[in-house]
Amino acid sequence: MTLLYTGISIVLGLILIWMSKNQPFPEHSQKFGFLLIVLGSLGFIAEQAEREVGPTVEPLILTILGGLGVVIGLIHAIRTRMDVLIAPFSGFLFFKNSLQWETIKHAFGVTTEVMKVCIPENERSKCRWSARSHVLIWLVTIFCSIYFQSWLPVLFIVLPNFYGKTLVMLMGLTQHAGLQEDVKDHRLTTRTVYLNPIFSFLYWHMEYHVEHHIFPQVPSYNLKKLHALIKDQMPPARKGLWGAYKEIIPALVKQAKDPNYKISLAIPS
Repeated sequence: MTLLYTGISIVLGLILIWMSKNQPFPEHSQKFGFLLIVLGSLGFIAEQAEREVGPTVEPLILTILGGLGVVIGLIHAIRTRMDVLIAPFSGFLFFKNSLQWETIKHAFGVTTEVMKVCIPENERSKCRWSARSHVLIWLVTIFCSIYFQSWLPVLFIVLPNFYGKTLVMLMGLTQHAGLQEDVKDHRLTTRTVYLNPIFSFLYWHMEYHVEHHIFPQVPSYNLKKLHALIKDQMPPARKGLWGAYKEIIPALVKQAKDPNYKISLAIPS
């Protein structure tokens, strides 16, 4: 068993060092990779000793090391804001940047920057009352969970946005990843993706994202109809998440080496 964990440590270390050259922050993966190799080598040396190493030593060391790696990675992500977390419950780590925190501020009458930019002054009271209704639903749900001594109310009403974040992020990253920035033509900065009916419903039809940016006041349930009307003026939509990430992943790898690289799109004249 010791040799198994030793081999795992060394192999993971080599993979991290090899793959780090394609990352925006290669030094972190390199250091962690070297650390895994050193620990794996020490484990191999310990295996040769006369006194047998306990069966829980290597798993415990790797668990602690993995936990420290996650914590260090989270601190780096929060500090630089240049990493993306798609793990379940990652929303709790960035709650101050979430829609829920924005909603709470609106409910308490705070005029946020988003409200100043996006909502006319005579319409802001509607936004605040809408936010208060959301917060009221959350509070009633939490009260019901406490009163009935059951996790089910918060599990189905409050927490899905957090433990379901993985799917949301997988779809959300298709919106702009790898495309141009600071360009007025939304067709060059935004991507439309065709999703299956279930994903489309869960994502509020926001996969028609070019259309959403050009006509932001069109309700999400009408974006598909809008797309049908103007798709001859748009770049070809990507087919499914696979079609989008087949374009995004190679672009991100190239951008790690060349920050000026952008995906070129065919724009109808």
